[in-house]
Amino acid sequence: MKLSWNHLLSSIATPTAWSFGVHPAFSPWLIAPFGMIAAALCGYLYYAQRRTISKTVLLWLTALRLALVLLMAVLLLAPVVRWTHTLHQRGTLWLTLDHSQSMALVDKQTSPERQLQWAGALGFISSKLWPDTLDRDATRLSILAQQLRAIRSTVQNAAFAQTTAHRKQLLARAAKQMSVWRHHLANLALDVGNVSGEPPSLVHNLQRLQTRTGELLADMRQGKVPQHWSLLATNMTIAAAALHSLALSQDRAFLAAHADDQTVQLALKRVASMTRTDLAAALLSQNASTGAAPLLKRFNVRLVSFASAASVLPPSRPSSLGSNIAQALSPTGRATNIAAAMQAIAERLGPQAAATVLVLSDGRENMGPDPDSVARIMGSRGVKVFTLCIGSAQSPPTASIRSFNGPGWAFQHDKVQLSAVVRLRSLAGKAVTLQLLRGDLLLKTKTITADNSDEMITEQFHDIPPGTGSYEYHLRIQPVPGAVNHQAVEDSLRVAVRQSKLQVLLVASRPGWEYQYLLNYLSRNSQVHLQAVLLHPIVVPGIAAPPPVPASPDNKSYLAQQLPGNAQQWSVFNIIILGDVSPGDLTNPMQQAIAAAVKNSGACLVVEAGQRYMPTSYAGGPLAPLLPVKLTAAWPPEILAQQLRHGFVPTVTPQGVGSVLSAFSADRTENSRMLAAMPRWYWHSEQTDARAGARVIWAIPAGAGRNPTGQGFDSEHRHALLAAMSVGSGRVLYLASDETWRLRQLDAHNGQNIFWGHVLRWATGQSLPAGGRFVRFGTDHHQYQAGQQVRVRARVLGENLLPQSNLHFRVVVLSEPAKTNAAPQQAAEATMTPSPGSAGYYDGVIAGLAPGHYRVTLRGSSVGHKLRDDPTASVKSIAISVSRQANLEMLDPSADPAALMRLAEAGQGAMVRGPFAALLLKQIPKAKKTFHIPEQAGLFSNPHSGYTRLAHFLFLLVFAGVVTAEWIVRKMSGVV
Repeated sequence: MKLSWNHLLSSIATPTAWSFGVHPAFSPWLIAPFGMIAAALCGYLYYAQRRTISKTVLLWLTALRLALVLLMAVLLLAPVVRWTHTLHQRGTLWLTLDHSQSMALVDKQTSPERQLQWAGALGFISSKLWPDTLDRDATRLSILAQQLRAIRSTVQNAAFAQTTAHRKQLLARAAKQMSVWRHHLANLALDVGNVSGEPPSLVHNLQRLQTRTGELLADMRQGKVPQHWSLLATNMTIAAAALHSLALSQDRAFLAAHADDQTVQLALKRVASMTRTDLAAALLSQNASTGAAPLLKRFNVRLVSFASAASVLPPSRPSSLGSNIAQALSPTGRATNIAAAMQAIAERLGPQAAATVLVLSDGRENMGPDPDSVARIMGSRGVKVFTLCIGSAQSPPTASIRSFNGPGWAFQHDKVQLSAVVRLRSLAGKAVTLQLLRGDLLLKTKTITADNSDEMITEQFHDIPPGTGSYEYHLRIQPVPGAVNHQAVEDSLRVAVRQSKLQVLLVASRPGWEYQYLLNYLSRNSQVHLQAVLLHPIVVPGIAAPPPVPASPDNKSYLAQQLPGNAQQWSVFNIIILGDVSPGDLTNPMQQAIAAAVKNSGACLVVEAGQRYMPTSYAGGPLAPLLPVKLTAAWPPEILAQQLRHGFVPTVTPQGVGSVLSAFSADRTENSRMLAAMPRWYWHSEQTDARAGARVIWAIPAGAGRNPTGQGFDSEHRHALLAAMSVGSGRVLYLASDETWRLRQLDAHNGQNIFWGHVLRWATGQSLPAGGRFVRFGTDHHQYQAGQQVRVRARVLGENLLPQSNLHFRVVVLSEPAKTNAAPQQAAEATMTPSPGSAGYYDGVIAGLAPGHYRVTLRGSSVGHKLRDDPTASVKSIAISVSRQANLEMLDPSADPAALMRLAEAGQGAMVRGPFAALLLKQIPKAKKTFHIPEQAGLFSNPHSGYTRLAHFLFLLVFAGVVTAEWIVRKMSGVV
């Protein structure tokens, strides 16, 4: 690190930790005798010259000679003086700015009360005229509520701490936070009482909060884990609602009293004409009363601008910071991806970063994974995340498709049922036209009308596809006059039409909750031909068992009594679900047949752990290498005992955020709410250590509870609850617990049925619609946005139906000709490469396709011939289309403060609305980085140090001075 002279001088003025040492050129045992001999010679010269030189001159000469001897000893010993000084560097503020197009909106639907708050925050109305006291108090209480939830999370982690010392440490931290929290609550209660004339209900509620938190604090200080939080949360909610109502009444009274005040009305009009970008820039300006200017001077500011992707700007000089902020806020992006910004910051943080993150956004995410997981990791490292919500949560006129669902597959000649949920906001009484298309063919047109200002309308469609293959359905909302999203809104889904039902085999040892609920769901699923084998059913005296029937696609009943007998009978099943089955029932030949069905036939194996046999009893058997986890225990017994008593809450890993298995709802907000409402589970297998090639989708917290401290990639990989892995041509899904039945009450939804429906979709997700018996291929989508990559997967089998590897062929994209008789032109091609770990599978990627319609096929020596000559290959190419990039920002441009609050709480920060930025900025801690700089000065130490050069210069100066003085004395005395 390069230091200025000012830093060096200040460190010299206040050095610490002095020490002294020597680095002799020779052994001190050699230097000492020579020094003694030199001193003796000086003494000899003294006695030899005392008769010829005056005593005064002789004493001077002897002193100078001894000084030379001493300097030579110092030179040979090379002494070094060491010390340490401390420097403090300003922390970094990562100012994260949203530049998506929704920030360019003017929120005309903003309430007058909110406009009044903005006018006061930006200084358009003086604080003397409008003190805005109760609004600020309500925001202070909101911040306290967020901090209280963080304290509660710390206490919950303490309850499941693995050691007493760790529990005491967490409780001490929570007690310290609670003590500060109670002090702020007491100040708030005093301020509210003074301003509002002490309304008894509100002030008494705040006093009750003070009393209850005092009781919790006393428990924490005694090393006890407080348990009663629900009543505290209820009191907090009641107080917040009462204070918000009081503040709203004050705002309305002020607006009514100043309805004719030109100053107030002009200020309101000025706010009403400002875009979200204008408001954000005004908050950060030098003239704002938010206190942003002093805050920015307190930090080294780094700017991060994000929309669909994140851009980290170079460090700004203070003089150019304002212009750089204006540039970073320029609203040009067509999507919002907050996770990309958080990830960009996380990648640039050092191991001991002194940093804080401040996000200014409307919070409306529409791209990328959940950013909360990255914020949670940053918060655990001491980098807090604060968020400012800019914009109105009241939506402007918009029409959007919230979900468009249909079966992942259907059977030939069956009716395909499609369901769409359309959200109409601020469009009451206006007609909205829906169009359903299969490919480019218009199937149905419907007109809907909203009765309310915000309404969800569910519409059902049906269609009978003309044959087998893969079909793309599109739902389109025609442009609505007055809506901010002027372009047509569209969503699509793909349905694969099969000649036969999905063959599913469910095997269990004994009946239980998991088996019974799963049996009910699968037996009623019209897309599934189920064969359920219960190996040890309950025997009722007097009732004869049915004659044993082997599991087979030919069995018309969904109940069977015998497992398939040979490998061919096992291979006919697309999905095999194994419960807690004994190896005595599932013999080694059966396990080998299952392994062959997965590796060679592309079957999907789902394994649910059980408390008796699965998976521990299968160690060393043919089934063990297929499992995504190692068959070794990964949990201490005391943690398992805690989870058995208190339970644990499954958490979605960063790998699992985008998985269909974690999507309980197509709506991002609703899905986040359902995941947050995940119930506690009370048992899991000890075998949760995922293999290197596995993908962990759900994880078990390291202790218990929800989102424990220290949960990271390594912990998630060791504590896998739901893990998936590709094996040969198939897939294997491992669930380390048999308690998915607990999901049946998930935020008023049957989460278990949703989950297992996604398992079926996931299992057939690599379905390849084109080709025939030997060659099959498909694309990941049928419709793409411009700039999006087209991913192609192919499976190639030989004449013996075994996977073929090391083949050379390519995927070719042909453009659809504009004229009927014109020949298609090749638009792009790519080499198909073997897929790692999946025998017979190949992958290819096509990029850079312009908007238009195309057909995708395979070409190459052996693969091309097989595809061309195979009579079963009815579909030899796949139609795809590439459209211009959609503007996701206009699908739902309303602000989402709830998402920003979740982000802030994950990052151990806080969220407030834009007008109250000053209160949030006061919460941002003074981050600084401390450097302990070791320094040393001496002879022949650090050649690059200025102190070393200074020591050498002083030594030479003294040495030359002594030699010169000795020569002058001898010259003047006549000795020379």
